[in-house]
Amino acid sequence: FSSKRAVASGIGNTGAAAGPFLFGALWSAMSAEHGWRGNVRMLAAGDLLVLCGAAVFLTPPTAAPAQPAAQPQDDQPDKSNAGSLAAVWKLPQIRRLCLAIFLMGLGVWVPAVHLLQFARDRGFSALDAERLLFALAIGSTALRVPLTYVADKLGRKRVFTAVLLSYVCADIVLVVAADHYAVMLAYSLLVGGMIGCLLSLMPTLPADEVGAHEPF
Repeated sequence: FSSKRAVASGIGNTGAAAGPFLFGALWSAMSAEHGWRGNVRMLAAGDLLVLCGAAVFLTPPTAAPAQPAAQPQDDQPDKSNAGSLAAVWKLPQIRRLCLAIFLMGLGVWVPAVHLLQFARDRGFSALDAERLLFALAIGSTALRVPLTYVADKLGRKRVFTAVLLSYVCADIVLVVAADHYAVMLAYSLLVGGMIGCLLSLMPTLPADEVGAHEPF
């Protein structure tokens, strides 16, 4: 997936957004039968079964033909540690990327986590507030693959930056116009998609940065 890496990541983690639709509908019935602890145990067992089952089909990449070892020259850099964590960390692009993702993680979830209570504080009903959460899940499910497709076309780092800045602008608009339910609903749809896009793009960015610099 070197050329469609973002779309592959987006499709792979769409279940994180689609799962709540399924378990949200089944949770009450399952809790009545097994209790919430039983539900969590069954989910854990299902995760273990799926992950171990998927691991069976993983295969290592085809190794390149061995090349005869060349004698190192005094004026040539030592490439014996190429690809190691220490060598990758020396790339300034990687350090900047880690810092940016760390700073993003400090606040990216705060608006979404408090969205329901924020809506209640603005005077909306409990049902309207719950609809915002549903809209958040719809946006996350429906928009992450199209956005990652655009990222593969236009550049993953470029789209990641644009989506992150758009998320900041959406938060500002929400604070100014949160008295209008239509604005909050549109915010939930768009932010759900933007969060899904950001989460899908994050695993692809280090590979892009490392792949752009030889000999990694």
